Amino acid sequence: MVQSGVKRVRPPIAVILFLAALPLFSQDREAIDLFRQGQGALRRQDYYGAIDYLQEALRKNPAYLDVILALADAYFRLEEYEEAYGYIEKAALYGKNDIGLINMKARILVGREELPAAEALFRSVLAEEPNNLEANLGLAEIALLRGDGKRGEEQYRRSLVLAPESRRALLSLALLYDREGNPSEAEKYLDLALTYHSRDPEVYIALAEHYLRTGDVERAAYFAGSGSRIAPDRAAPFRLLGQAFMEEGKWSEAVDPLINALSKNPADIPLLYMLSRCYIELSMDQAALKLLDKALKLDPENEIVRITMEQFLINNPSTSATQRGDLSAYHRERGQDFENSLYYEKAYTEYRRSRWIDPYDWEGWQLYGKIFKLLGYPGKYLNTLQAMKESGYGEPDFLEKLRILEHRKVKDLGDEWGVDQFSLEGFPYSLALYTNFSDRLVHTGSELVLSDYLKYIMLRNLSLNPELGSQIRTFSEAFSDARARGTDYFLILDYSETERTFLCRAEIYLTSTGSRTGEFTVMRTGKNRIALAMGKMADDIGASLIPRAKVIRLEGDRLILGLGRFQGMAPDSRALLFKKGSVSLISGGEGIHYGKDDLLGGVTVTRVDEELSLGEVERYALFDLISTGDELYFLPLPEGDSSGTAPSDDGPAGQPFPIDGELKSQLLRLN
Repeated sequence: MVQSGVKRVRPPIAVILFLAALPLFSQDREAIDLFRQGQGALRRQDYYGAIDYLQEALRKNPAYLDVILALADAYFRLEEYEEAYGYIEKAALYGKNDIGLINMKARILVGREELPAAEALFRSVLAEEPNNLEANLGLAEIALLRGDGKRGEEQYRRSLVLAPESRRALLSLALLYDREGNPSEAEKYLDLALTYHSRDPEVYIALAEHYLRTGDVERAAYFAGSGSRIAPDRAAPFRLLGQAFMEEGKWSEAVDPLINALSKNPADIPLLYMLSRCYIELSMDQAALKLLDKALKLDPENEIVRITMEQFLINNPSTSATQRGDLSAYHRERGQDFENSLYYEKAYTEYRRSRWIDPYDWEGWQLYGKIFKLLGYPGKYLNTLQAMKESGYGEPDFLEKLRILEHRKVKDLGDEWGVDQFSLEGFPYSLALYTNFSDRLVHTGSELVLSDYLKYIMLRNLSLNPELGSQIRTFSEAFSDARARGTDYFLILDYSETERTFLCRAEIYLTSTGSRTGEFTVMRTGKNRIALAMGKMADDIGASLIPRAKVIRLEGDRLILGLGRFQGMAPDSRALLFKKGSVSLISGGEGIHYGKDDLLGGVTVTRVDEELSLGEVERYALFDLISTGDELYFLPLPEGDSSGTAPSDDGPAGQPFPIDGELKSQLLRLN
């Protein structure tokens, strides 16, 4: 109720509008503060933190153009080009479609591998501004990604005419010459970049990366250390310093810079991985497993992290770790999915992995045995169950099932000849695996883990006996060490990885002479790309070697040899029979050398069991010279694919060529 005689005073309209606008001013102020924090995180290369701040700023002000552009940039830096494209399209709705925005959109299109569309945008910019530096640099990147190094180089040089101090042009040219194997030319442009930008951390990062590529670890550490002092808030220089120490084998010295880098981005999986590798080398097992476990929780599809944990536990069976059961169950469950879908070979691969990770997972061991039966190897199935019993498994129902299987066992070739076909040593080729240092891996320091994993896969081929060598920088290191080991062959392995691709390259050499006998390249994309690539590589290496076996038993013109269906042996296969120890491996011709008197005859396989075969001998000598231990070589070599590179689909429409993902990642990182 209003009292009579009291005059109501209305506030001025300006005051009302001011009070009404206060929440909006406050909201804009908050958005600006969040944007500035996001910018700071971007400068520190904390892209995840930047996205967090920027998305919150965008919630405060959905039309904040600078925030939208910064989000596009952050996702671009993370190589999440689809997300970046969404934001740059949104920016075009709110802001003027200016030259800078067009250039940014074009570069995102390069990331999406839509090179014709990107080129059209860059050329539209040059039609308006013929000397636009960003557009010229963009065309140079497109030329390189199309495999036209000469045109790319010319375009970069044109950019330097326009802007002699252009950091991006100088560093891009240095990268180009590094990739072409011309480090001295690369250093000219790096020196120029250092002259023009002596306080720029990006230049020191590029210098450290260059010297890591060339193997000059000491200089790499120097420039990484300088970069860390210039930009102590940046993670990259500390990461490179840690990497330099790792390559020198200075694991304890690498720990502090890696912890420093990780403090700036605790969710950086490659950094977590690098630090875990240091802890493994320093025998800090639980600390390493904790970091790997964290990384795997952040990215459950990360193959290298998973493989590293698994290989560590396989190589250290006495290490107590809660992760062992989880990792084993992961493969056991995948195996069951494959088995239920009737993909028995894939199920075998998963069950085998599960059993190696946790040898006392009895459920997994039984599934591993059962898959042999489904694959048509009842003897290996029974042998697996017997091995479980010998290892201490004594569950009553299991023992009863085993007793029934043993009672019902059908007599096989081994029983007829008194040979236990599942305990034979065989006649495998010995191969030492050496690994080049790589600057082309997302997971720095994973080279030896990958080679150890390849060794594990190769061991499923009973005709191969791989052993893990060291990391090397020169061919002579591998050659001399393989000679000391006395292996038949040695491999030199190279790995390359992007966020979406994995490439493995192997050169195989004859240990006796150092002659190269083959080269294999396998690339895979998508899920499980490492396992698929390594499986193909192991198959290609095995197929390149002459199948061979030893005489196990001999009776008249019949003999038992140690290869069976499990190793790919088939009836009517033919082999040459030689005196024990008389055959030398060579790099040309048939792949073997022998004396005229060492050839004893030919053998035709007449019956094949799981890991044994029966053969009929055609003797070339009058006298009975054949004895157990003599050697059979199945010539000629089976035809095989010397290149395991997966067929590539053409690129997007109008772009019928594959894009080098590694080069794209390196170029688009430069600003």
